[in-house]
Amino acid sequence: MHRNYISISAQDNSEMLVVQFKPFGSFPFLHAATDLFNELIIPAHEVVGDSVYDLREQMANATDTEVVFALVEAWLLNRFEVSMAPTKPLLEIVTNLQDEPVNGLNAFDGSLSRQSEETNR
Repeated sequence: MHRNYISISAQDNSEMLVVQFKPFGSFPFLHAATDLFNELIIPAHEVVGDSVYDLREQMANATDTEVVFALVEAWLLNRFEVSMAPTKPLLEIVTNLQDEPVNGLNAFDGSLSRQSEETNR
C-alpha cells in the first residue's frame, strides 16, 4: 500500500499486470501480511520467491492475453495455502463493516461470539 503515487519507468512496448486482492485475500497467496510492505517497493522475488521469474518468462512467451491470465491464475493457485485463509466469520465481519460501517459493529459483536462458541466446541 502506498499513500502517495509512485512512478514506474518502463521500456517501450512493455506491459504490466496487477493482481488486486480483497481484504484478507492476499495472505494465503503471499504467505505474509501485506502491511509488511507498506510504503515499500520490493522486488517480487523477495516476496514470492524465484518462481516469479519462471512465470514472467512464460507470460512473455504467451501468445495472447487469455493465456497470460491462465498462467497467472495457475501460478497463484499453486501458491494458495488453505490453512492461511481467513475464516468465514471473519470475512463476514469485514464485509459488514465495508457495507455498513456503523451497523456492522453490531454484526461484528455477534459474529465474534458465534465464532468463539464454535472454536471452543
